Amino acid sequence: MSDDPKVVTDALEEAHRSFERGGTPEEGLAELTEDEAQLKKACRLIAAAQTLQDQNGYHTAVVELAFGAIERSFEFYAIAMSDDSVHDFMDHEYAYQRAFELGVISDDLKEDFQALYNENRAASYYSGRAVTAEQADAMLELAITIHAFLRDHPRDHFNCLCG
Repeated sequence: MSDDPKVVTDALEEAHRSFERGGTPEEGLAELTEDEAQLKKACRLIAAAQTLQDQNGYHTAVVELAFGAIERSFEFYAIAMSDDSVHDFMDHEYAYQRAFELGVISDDLKEDFQALYNENRAASYYSGRAVTAEQADAMLELAITIHAFLRDHPRDHFNCLCG
């Protein structure tokens, strides 16, 4: 018999079962192509970050959501503009690499994004460094800007949930 706490194993089993059962998809995210799904997931991450930002004090969560929205936006672009699949994006840095390879950002800008990710996301996520309101504001603004730019950049127009 396991020494693991029953409350933890029960919760873990229920989490597994919930994915097996399925259920009601989040509004606006059902039956989408891979590129549309990434675009609209980025919309949701931005909306969640804005909601938390309005609560004043959830800076770490805002930064995490902003990084996620940026990655999803780059993934959307790469999938829309290539034969890539969402399964190609299992590495956080691959989205930036593909955006560079597809010509939407320069090599210098790719390196700047990767440096921002490597030097700051990891530090705010893994270290004891506290995220400031100013950092959260800047990251959310960057996520919104990148999302809007990439949404409007492909050859086809895409509608997203945020505008």
